[in-house]
Amino acid sequence: MKRALFFVGLLILLTAANVGAEEPPTLSLQQAITNALQNLPEIRAAQGGFQAAKAGEAFAQSNYYPDIHFFAEDLEGTNNQTRSSYLSLPGIPRTGQPGRSWDASNNFLGGFVVNQVLYDFGRRSSQLKTSEAGARAAGYTLEVARQEAILNVKEAYFAYLAIQRLIAADQASVAKLEKTLEMTQEGYAIGLRPKIDVSTAKTNLIDAQTVLVRAVGQLKNATASLDHAMGLETNRPYKVEDILAYAEPPGTLENFQRQAYAQRPDLKERLAQEEGARGEVEGARSNFFPFLVGSGSVNARGADFPFTSNWDVAVILDFPLNWFRVRHQVDGAKAHLTQVREQTEAARQKVALEVEEAYNDMQSARQRIPLAQQNSTEAKERLGIAEGRYKGGVGNIIEFIDAQTFLAGAETGYIRTLYDYNQAVAHLELAVGGSLTK
Repeated sequence: MKRALFFVGLLILLTAANVGAEEPPTLSLQQAITNALQNLPEIRAAQGGFQAAKAGEAFAQSNYYPDIHFFAEDLEGTNNQTRSSYLSLPGIPRTGQPGRSWDASNNFLGGFVVNQVLYDFGRRSSQLKTSEAGARAAGYTLEVARQEAILNVKEAYFAYLAIQRLIAADQASVAKLEKTLEMTQEGYAIGLRPKIDVSTAKTNLIDAQTVLVRAVGQLKNATASLDHAMGLETNRPYKVEDILAYAEPPGTLENFQRQAYAQRPDLKERLAQEEGARGEVEGARSNFFPFLVGSGSVNARGADFPFTSNWDVAVILDFPLNWFRVRHQVDGAKAHLTQVREQTEAARQKVALEVEEAYNDMQSARQRIPLAQQNSTEAKERLGIAEGRYKGGVGNIIEFIDAQTFLAGAETGYIRTLYDYNQAVAHLELAVGGSLTK
């Protein structure tokens, strides 16, 4: 009696403590996805790559603007047979008279030089085209990283929910077996049940408890996996919102494949790379042609104030004649374009296969769900019959325990089938490249 009162008092204290304790927040799937997109280093790395590619695009655009330099020089030296006491600077004319003198003189030179490409037969435009395609490809790489992160979160989230439901089913199984053991022990005490029934009930209870302990350990691992998928530190308390359910997705296999062709970011990345490779071919071909450059400068020079000022302008035609090298450059760019084009086609075929496999997995899981539900219903009915027979002294302990074990397996099978279905839908969404639509 005292022991019973002790446990009652302990239960009251624990209940009071739980009432005062703050409940952990509820974590929804969307919140988990948001956490991942904000916290994962893989996402930040892809964002850095995208920003670098955008900077490269801006750099290519800058080639259309003038190239401006400011220069200044203060030189002291002798003037033995020199026409000028200035160092060589591009675009600056030389002045001075020859003479012999070991006396040092001090000279100043300063000014601005402006160079502007007037026409280059597509060199700048092809470089810009390649850079723009590279920036788009980097953007699609970022989207691929995001979608993979979302899939990882969904996998970890659904795995957590499945194990959580398995624990509930295992707890119910343990509770049933505890009642069976209690009933068997009572029957043995009054001589209605043999000792073997008690041993059988104990053995099955221990097996069920072992399964429960294993599931609790798996839940801890599932929690760590979910934390990792979200980019969070472990051991952060939260309650996971249970959304493990069946919902028929819209669309057919053909619709999903068309959707994937239109929106898969990795396929768009390949297409952007192909466009960039075409820009490389155009840039290589432009090297067969000259380019026209305008140049001008304003400068001031002298040893004492006031300095002498000058200006000059020039139009320069630069015509490279290394056509043999350019031809090989064009051939290499064409070969690279062919390589990228074939890789794009291979990626397109792979997309079709991935969509079909994910769709088939989803359909298989969908068809198993009603069978698992029916199996669970039949198992409950079988357990009711077996329990009635055992209590009435008609059935034996083996029949009763088998019915309980079969029900536990049926409920576990239904949970796993539901988990398989939700996982298959998540993989189909990744294969399609977004939410499933008609």
